[in-house]
Amino acid sequence: MQTKPFTSLRLTLLVVILLAATQAMSQTVRVRWERNTDFEKYQTYTWLDGTRVKDETSHRFIVEYVDGQLGINSVFKDENEPDLYAVYHASVEGTFEITGGYGSDWKGAEAVTANSHLAGTLVVDLVDAAENQLVWRGIATATVSDNPKKNRETIRKAVEKMFADFPP
Repeated sequence: MQTKPFTSLRLTLLVVILLAATQAMSQTVRVRWERNTDFEKYQTYTWLDGTRVKDETSHRFIVEYVDGQLGINSVFKDENEPDLYAVYHASVEGTFEITGGYGSDWKGAEAVTANSHLAGTLVVDLVDAAENQLVWRGIATATVSDNPKKNRETIRKAVEKMFADFPP
């Protein structure tokens, strides 16, 4: 009887590891906002410095895509009298995923592989300029490629997903 809980625990751990590995490879986007905010009052914004991505090309893509999404939603740049501050924070860190392993009875083992990759996180904040309060945040995570064109597409998709239901 003791082997069943142990086997169940191993199976559960294997599922968790596989889900974590799958999650690491896919792009995820989450959006949060202050629920009592009237987003219709925001018509202008300006950029403030955040935590820039080190690659200048990726920085330009992030700003360009956020500018485009805000413009689509009738929020335009105005450095003199902004209603909102736009700020982004980006980070890239090395991580790895593990695949393969043993069956529930420790037989039928598959090759275990560990693949390293770069995981990128992009956070876009919109801050009420008058109140200096965060009112909206989009967070995207995805695998970063060695291919700049692929990264540009990843950034574009992430920003589009963030702003898909903007204003909330």
